[in-house]
Amino acid sequence: MENDDVEYGRVPNEAEPFEILLRCVESGKKCVEKRPSICMVPSVLRNLSEKSFIPRVVSIGPLHKENENLKKFEWLKHSFLYDLLSRSSDPTLAEQLNECLEKVNDLIEDIRSSYDDMIKEKYKGRIDQLAHMMVLDASFILEFCLKQEYKQDNKEATMLSKIQITCIAIDLLLLENQIPFFVLQTIFDCTINRKGSHQENYLTCLLQKILGKYIHPFAQCTKDSEDTEHAQCSDDSKKESEHAHVLDCLHKTYKVKTSEKVGDCQASLNYNHSVVELDRSGVNFKPQKEKEMEMSMSIIKSRSCYNLSPWSKRTLFMPTLVIQEFTETVLRNFIAYEQFSPEVNYYFTSYASAMDMLIDSEADVGKLVESKVIVNNLGSNRDVATVINGICVNIEIERFCYSEAIQELDRFFRPC
Repeated sequence: MENDDVEYGRVPNEAEPFEILLRCVESGKKCVEKRPSICMVPSVLRNLSEKSFIPRVVSIGPLHKENENLKKFEWLKHSFLYDLLSRSSDPTLAEQLNECLEKVNDLIEDIRSSYDDMIKEKYKGRIDQLAHMMVLDASFILEFCLKQEYKQDNKEATMLSKIQITCIAIDLLLLENQIPFFVLQTIFDCTINRKGSHQENYLTCLLQKILGKYIHPFAQCTKDSEDTEHAQCSDDSKKESEHAHVLDCLHKTYKVKTSEKVGDCQASLNYNHSVVELDRSGVNFKPQKEKEMEMSMSIIKSRSCYNLSPWSKRTLFMPTLVIQEFTETVLRNFIAYEQFSPEVNYYFTSYASAMDMLIDSEADVGKLVESKVIVNNLGSNRDVATVINGICVNIEIERFCYSEAIQELDRFFRPC
């Protein structure tokens, strides 16, 4: 024993503190190996706009399960569960439900590991409750999306009003209102796709198509409905097992076309020329028209005999941001997800940061509204400026997607 004490570098007869620290090390190792994908938004972001992270109609998963305002809507989950199981008469409802529950029970440790320690501890002795919640919530998400899809084809009516449908779609986006995607996939395979009749990426495309049109903060670049539906199914749709949850699945819908040249992130973030200042110096602003570059920003020089001059006019092509009631909620949740998951692309963090650099006042918003780069359905231009300037508070950015465009604007404003 004495040799063991020396080997571990601890003082004999003081095993208890060592054992406590050793358990801390083992716990830390598990955190590194299996980082939770669903958690409460950090207070530094949550306190800025708490309403942006709290569901309005329906609770999904355990984080808002005890919210009294959401419990009165639980009856609809029961109705949707019945409707989902009724879509197939073979096997019976009871057999399908039993299979769903068994499959989810087999995944229960992975499910618990998807949440932070508070939730893992809370449901440590309540595995049945957690499994019940997962089956009910996953069934609700699937049936909600199916009802919207069939409603579009006039094949199915819905008991929900338009505002309820919109609020539910937004609720399904919220970072704190998620269940693991593999649970959704499991219930999908046990019910809708039990005969393997749907293509491999059907679930991803369904979510992106149905929820995408409610949460999309940017105007579509094409009016062709067939092209729009196709655009809402991401290139990563065949990698369904890699989605963490619905929010992650929707995040993959968005792409930013970047140049091979990597700009200096820190230099870009020090930029301080507003839209009005750029307009006075000769910069034009236009909405991005190419759908594959929908969220991109690019600079085009004017075509003239003077285009080699550093003073040649520039046009900044930008995403068309539609400002409406839920736009702030959508942006804040995508940004919070990027901040919490550093391995994902910083598309929304970059976009919000770029807009914050360009907009200092309502006059800047007015110019972008005039240029059709912003569609303001919210109220005054001052309200829009307040929303945009407030979204970037307390965020960190390591990979800025618009470095090249921002640095080109800076060079144009201050030519050498």
